[in-house]
Amino acid sequence: MNYSHSILPQTDSLFKLLNRLESVRQTGPNKWVARCPAHPDRSPSLSIRLNGDRILVYCFAGCPANRIVEAVGMTVSDLFLDSPKKAKKKERATLKTLAAQILEKALVKELENELLEEIKLIERLLWRYNGWRVIMDDGKHADDLPG
Repeated sequence: MNYSHSILPQTDSLFKLLNRLESVRQTGPNKWVARCPAHPDRSPSLSIRLNGDRILVYCFAGCPANRIVEAVGMTVSDLFLDSPKKAKKKERATLKTLAAQILEKALVKELENELLEEIKLIERLLWRYNGWRVIMDDGKHADDLPG
């Protein structure tokens, strides 16, 4: 499938990628869908997007980007429009950011688990000493609970 330069930005890698895919359809400015070349695909499940200095590919069936580009005879580095050296530096920074996000999620999950355990303990104590009834009846203060 050939594309006119009027609908494509002047990027050789993007032009090459889109020409090697099947059932390509433009869905918006710098956005396309196509059949994924990495798995048997009857309807377009591959999203392609030009995002600044890189081409983003996403298969809704779960195919990784490296398999997608390899299936059309390209490499992941072809998705970066800068020089390969700059692309590798940006990729490292992205990996550092991803590692920080993963660590942050792990810490949040750990805190959530600790809070959940504390809540369960409080609930057990309240039920054991009829604390819920005391709270609901607005009778005693927490200091008045046995224990």
